[in-house]
Amino acid sequence: MLFLLLRVLCSTSFSHLVRLTQSRVPRPMAAMAINYGIGAILCCIWAALVGAWDVTTAWLGAVAGFCYVGSLLLLLPAMRRSGVAVVGAVSQLSMMVPVAVAALVFREYPSAIQGAGIGLTMLALPLLSAAAGGNNGSGSGGGFSVLTLALFFSIGASQTVMKQWSALRPASELALYSAALFVSATVFTVGWMIATRDTGRSEPIDEAAERPPLGEWTVGAILGVANVLQLIFLLMALRQLPAAVVFPASAALG
Repeated sequence: MLFLLLRVLCSTSFSHLVRLTQSRVPRPMAAMAINYGIGAILCCIWAALVGAWDVTTAWLGAVAGFCYVGSLLLLLPAMRRSGVAVVGAVSQLSMMVPVAVAALVFREYPSAIQGAGIGLTMLALPLLSAAAGGNNGSGSGGGFSVLTLALFFSIGASQTVMKQWSALRPASELALYSAALFVSATVFTVGWMIATRDTGRSEPIDEAAERPPLGEWTVGAILGVANVLQLIFLLMALRQLPAAVVFPASAALG
């Protein structure tokens, strides 16, 4: 349970740091690339020290890294549309996907109470998707959002891959899995920036609010540490508890 609580703390901190990056960093995607790069360096050093190697683990980590970045590319515009509270709630509701896979594939069935709670999320998701964003009223609130739905399934897919790894591979390969994930995420993020010619933010920072822009490297480094910790704590929690407990409890506490 300790790992689960630590994961919630790091994950929630990461979400708010992403929102801060979006509003006060001149190049948000550059900060996110640095975030993944820092994570890749830390995890590669860790993997080199551990020495465990397996093709399946490396492949699962690479796929999870791809899903990570896909979620990020959806997360930033979704936050602009609906605000951090709504998007954060929808992100937490994505736990329905790995819980369903855990029940169907690994026979980790939720209890009756858990099943009822999961069913209620089917009602919560469209309501949250249609909500207007933030206190600044920047969200359009124009009915059901396909963007939010795509974010829901993207995050759910990354969590499903994590559950598959924790169920199929030994704990000794945690460092390798984490390294593969962050290396893949770094490559994909940099490739996306090059392909889209990302040269900066789409709207200017409001410097009149006496909140100066933050450095990409500083924010990216802090994001990277929080990102690595929340991933490790999640994977360790999945080692000790079933997905039907880890993901719903993490979503509720988050």
